[in-house]
Amino acid sequence: MPSRKDHDKPVDRVAAVCYRQADGSVQFKLVRTNGGRWTFPKGHIEKGETPWVAAQREALEEAGVRGRIETEPLAVFPHEKRAPDGRRMELTVAAYLLHVESESDTPEQDRDPTWFSPEQAKQKLAEKRSPRYQQAYSTVIDEACRRLARQDPAVSP
Repeated sequence: MPSRKDHDKPVDRVAAVCYRQADGSVQFKLVRTNGGRWTFPKGHIEKGETPWVAAQREALEEAGVRGRIETEPLAVFPHEKRAPDGRRMELTVAAYLLHVESESDTPEQDRDPTWFSPEQAKQKLAEKRSPRYQQAYSTVIDEACRRLARQDPAVSP
C-alpha cells in the first residue's frame, strides 16, 4: 500500500478504479486507450475540480459509469504515456475507488468498456507494458481488493 507520503506527491492525472460486486465477487471495469491498451478511466483535472470529481468525470466519459467515489486516493502509481511528438513520458496518477451504481451506453467511442475479474484485469493491464508498469497496475488492483475485503469480508476477489 502506498504511504501517506506517496499520496502527497503532485499528480499529473487521476484515475477511477471502477468496481462492482457480482455474485459475491469483485469485478473491475477497464477501458482501451487510443493505442489499444487496457487501462482505468483516467485523465486530467480541470480547473476548479477536486481530484476525485475529475476521476468521477473520467469514469462517466470513458466508461459510461456513475457511482460513489472515495475522496482519498486508493493508490498513486506511475503511468507511461507517449507525447504527440512520439517521446515517452512518465506521469503520476492518483487512483480513486469508485463503486459503480449505474451504467449508460454512451461512453467515449472506441473505449470498449469491459468488466473483468481481478486476475483478468491484472492480465489485461499488463499487456503491452514494461514490467515496471505491469507491477504498478497490479498493485492498484491488489490494493483495491484488500480495501474492498476489509469493507465487506463476504466479498471475495
